Amino acid sequence: RSGNLKNFVKPEDVEPILSKYQEADTWVRLKGPSASMEDIQKYYSELQNMTADIMRRYEDDNKLRPALEDLLDTVEEVQDATKDTDAKKAHITKEERNQLHKAASDLEAWAEAEFQKQRKTPGYEAPILTAQMLIEKEAELKRMSAAIMNRRPPTPAPTPKPTAANAGQNATQADKGGENPPPPPSPPAEEEQQGESNPPPPPPGDAAEEQQKEPGQQQEEPMELDDESHQKATQGGQAAEEGKPMDVEEEAPPSK
Repeated sequence: RSGNLKNFVKPEDVEPILSKYQEADTWVRLKGPSASMEDIQKYYSELQNMTADIMRRYEDDNKLRPALEDLLDTVEEVQDATKDTDAKKAHITKEERNQLHKAASDLEAWAEAEFQKQRKTPGYEAPILTAQMLIEKEAELKRMSAAIMNRRPPTPAPTPKPTAANAGQNATQADKGGENPPPPPSPPAEEEQQGESNPPPPPPGDAAEEQQKEPGQQQEEPMELDDESHQKATQGGQAAEEGKPMDVEEEAPPSK
């Protein structure tokens, strides 16, 4: 085990650490069985504080490669997801897919470059790349992929219920846009209406007098009288005006 830890210990710290461990080993063999728990805890805390950074860098180095492999697997999955042509993903735009694919490719390039730098860095120096850094970057890429590729399609807006005002407005719009206005009445129809409202001019002469008579009455034609009848009628009219009785001729008795 000491050979594995050698790369994580500074050269100037090797002798002090080994000396402290030898001292602790001797003390445990000589006084351990009779030592108190407080004394044992004191030696253990001193050794732990001296090697804490060494053990942390050693353990993280063992986790680095598995963390890198997990990240690269996630990158590949995300890149494949951006090429999904399923109809359920049709609402995801090409720009969003390209953005996610680029983010995955950039993360892959960054992780591999940082890993090579860390391989060249001595284990006892501050690490350039840690397993925790890779785990956080992988989680960030997963969140980005879920936000884009798992987004639900937009829900269509509900159709509003028709109201009396909307119905009237829609009917007006339909009349304006969908129907042609009725054609104007033809000239013959106008002349016929005018003929019904305005009576024709009266005919000339006797025909005009006949039309002025009330319907149902006919003008009696004057009777032609002979001279004797005309004379009697004239005398009767004059007697009527003077209030005298009219002379009536007595009929002659029939001859025997």
